[in-house]
Amino acid sequence: MKISLQRKEYKNSKSIFDQESNPLKKFKNWYKEAEKKVLEPNAFTLSTSYKNKPSSRMMLLKGIDEKLIF
Repeated sequence: MKISLQRKEYKNSKSIFDQESNPLKKFKNWYKEAEKKVLEPNAFTLSTSYKNKPSSRMMLLKGIDEKLIF
């Protein structure tokens, strides 16, 4: 089985997200697009590592201003 053949080609490889240099503006643009297509775009997995032990937890984004609010 050639799993590598399942790779999809994505349209618009150069998106509007690549054009924005400000990370917060880039995130806001991405989030607006996600709201159109995703049931709960504010849900995400936060993964960290401490002493080489990974940990992941589900989080909800509560707001966006100059920072992201969890």
